[in-house]
Amino acid sequence: MCVMFVSPVDVNAGGLKSISDWAVRMLEKFSEIDTNYVEPQHYNFMLMLQATSNIDRYYISSKNDSKLTLSPDYAMKLGPFGGWRWVILGFTIDLKRFGIGNGGAKRDIEFSIYTSKIGVDLFYRRTGSNYKIRSFSTMANGTVEEVRDIPFDGLNVSTTGIDAYYIFNNKKFSYPAAFSQTTCQKRSCGSVIAGLGYMRNVVELDHEKLRNMVETVNKTVPVDSMLMFSQFNYHKISFSGGYGYNWVFAKNFLASGSILGAVSYNYSNGEKFGLNSLFTMSNFSIDGVTRLGLVYNNTKWFAGMSAILRLYNYHAGDVSTHNLFGALNFYVGFNFIKRKEYKKK
Repeated sequence: MCVMFVSPVDVNAGGLKSISDWAVRMLEKFSEIDTNYVEPQHYNFMLMLQATSNIDRYYISSKNDSKLTLSPDYAMKLGPFGGWRWVILGFTIDLKRFGIGNGGAKRDIEFSIYTSKIGVDLFYRRTGSNYKIRSFSTMANGTVEEVRDIPFDGLNVSTTGIDAYYIFNNKKFSYPAAFSQTTCQKRSCGSVIAGLGYMRNVVELDHEKLRNMVETVNKTVPVDSMLMFSQFNYHKISFSGGYGYNWVFAKNFLASGSILGAVSYNYSNGEKFGLNSLFTMSNFSIDGVTRLGLVYNNTKWFAGMSAILRLYNYHAGDVSTHNLFGALNFYVGFNFIKRKEYKKK
């Protein structure tokens, strides 16, 4: 990742120092806090080891009450992270490479920025084709048990998006205390949160593979023709609002939770029933984002867990899709090299 700042100053040592000082002042302005409620970061650097398990579940249903649920096997990833003040970077390696757990060809990249006033989440997901059918049912036949947990490589989902949100009670309520460990919440506090988001989602379903699989295990069960689409290609623009609360239930311990509901405007083009004709539709849906965190942090050492879950809904004629995805993180780490203002404390 490369970040470039362009400024009308000479490119020399003095000019570069002016740029860096300006950047630090801007970050500090966005990170102003009430120290009666939030303890600022005491150190310049951090190191952390994090284990991550991704959550991904896809639901497809029709007006004829046919329902299909797919998800991959859970896989665990492990990796190191390092940070300087507000900037934390790292990577994780899928443990299936070492024979631990199961997984498939997929790409997940998430980047988050948490300050006291604003937060930004960027995500890029390419799920691969490692899904399994978790359930399949029709109105006439009920649940078809024979297909449960059978691998199905006929679904591919591609998601790219960004969410930005503003924290109103930003001097007393600290998202970084729960999700980036760059501050410590000293007293319980909550805040109203509002945000904007954009997402592009491409869903491809090989309906012939689905039909053949179901007919192979149970020839008496027909596949609903409403599920026989080839692709959804749609965009979302969302307006969200909700509430977050940080509960300091013991010294150095924090439990955090927030729920944001979103009204999303969807617009899309896609191919239906395998035909070349495209359909265009516009509608609204209700989506949501939930964040949970549990942290121990004494400013030097920290450990905890966090979870971010996103639910996106989409309706296209006689078909509805619901995608639940997110990540569950477990971490332990420490801070080092005190900032000069805390060296004597």
